[in-house]
Amino acid sequence: MAVSLRLRRLLTGEYASYRFVAGSTSPRARAIAAAACVPGSQFAKSIVLGDAAGGYLMAVVPATTRLDLAAVAAASGRPGLRLASEQELGRLFPDCDLGAMPPFGELYGLHTYVDPCFRDRPDFVFQGGSHDELVAMRFADYESLARAVVGPSCFHAKAPAPARRSTAPRPASATV
Repeated sequence: MAVSLRLRRLLTGEYASYRFVAGSTSPRARAIAAAACVPGSQFAKSIVLGDAAGGYLMAVVPATTRLDLAAVAAASGRPGLRLASEQELGRLFPDCDLGAMPPFGELYGLHTYVDPCFRDRPDFVFQGGSHDELVAMRFADYESLARAVVGPSCFHAKAPAPARRSTAPRPASATV
């Protein structure tokens, strides 16, 4: 499958500046980014969430991070967020490979919430509906096209603090 026809129409209709990058069939965003020689911090992972009222939204975070559901719930005002099932993804994105949804939720009737960390990156790379091809563009161009809400703070979980080394003396070893 190629890039979603909906996305292709948007990009060409708006005369957006973008380029294609060879993709990967890996189900993991980090592996896809690595195979394409794209830093994981520039590779967008699109995550579809269902809410308590039966609606859906899309959250977009860097591939190197994990989504913080509480941060997205706070930004969106939508409680009870959960990951959408594969069956729901197939229904919501009929023209996309499973798991390769483009970060343009509006094309599919979904509000999109984007991690602001992408603003600091030179390129914004994402799956365009296909595992075969990735799309790369400037984040500013994506932001103007996607009609997405860029969060007031990060939507990814903060990395755990590194383990502290013990300052207690080590026991003497019995062997030399």
